[in-house]
Amino acid sequence: MIDTRPAAKFAAGHASGTLNIPLGKSFLNWSGALVPEDRDFYIITEAESDDAVKLILGDLSKVGLGRVSGVFQADVLHEWKSRHGDLETVAQLDAPRLNELTGRNGLQVVDVRSPEEWSRGHLPGAIHIPLARLPDRIGELDASAHIVLQCKGGGRSSIATSFLQSRGLSKVSNLAGGFDAWVARGFEIDAGKSAPTPRERKSARSSSGRKSARSSGGRKSARSSSGRKPAPSAGRRRKS
Repeated sequence: MIDTRPAAKFAAGHASGTLNIPLGKSFLNWSGALVPEDRDFYIITEAESDDAVKLILGDLSKVGLGRVSGVFQADVLHEWKSRHGDLETVAQLDAPRLNELTGRNGLQVVDVRSPEEWSRGHLPGAIHIPLARLPDRIGELDASAHIVLQCKGGGRSSIATSFLQSRGLSKVSNLAGGFDAWVARGFEIDAGKSAPTPRERKSARSSSGRKSARSSGGRKSARSSSGRKPAPSAGRRRKS
């Protein structure tokens, strides 16, 4: 289910399991990157005319997304709420609050900007996963941790937050105002490499353990070898 309403309206309340890609200049770009071509899907829209809906469908077909099973007006959410209970929301963190939380165990900050933006500076300790790569790399995140999504101004990270929610990750938040809001507050930025993902840290620990075991075994062998005395040469007697 793709909800095409503005990010603020989606954050205030939406049906669980829906992906928010607001209509706009980047709608096709992110739809093509995040929506599978081989699956049927539905659309929620505020478009009121048939022509506006046809335009949306026509644009989606240009990026290979033609399996639209139905289109709903946004007021369908009232019916959804009456049947299923409260709508899901997206938590918003401002820069000062995130600064307070930075460094605490269990917090993952994920920067979904482009590599070029990342290279010019980023939040300390952040993990870099460009938005278009999120479907392929979602498994690298710790689903049990609190994940904060961040981009330049909050737009792409809002999409990313909805994507993680639609995949069943519930402890997710969006950094309101994004990197720009962080910089405006004068908080620290970093120019180093991406922090390792939980999967990469686990792999590194396993690799380190194996290397340590091999080194230990090698040292033991060396000591044993150097501690052995040469065996006497049996059968070789000196002539008198």
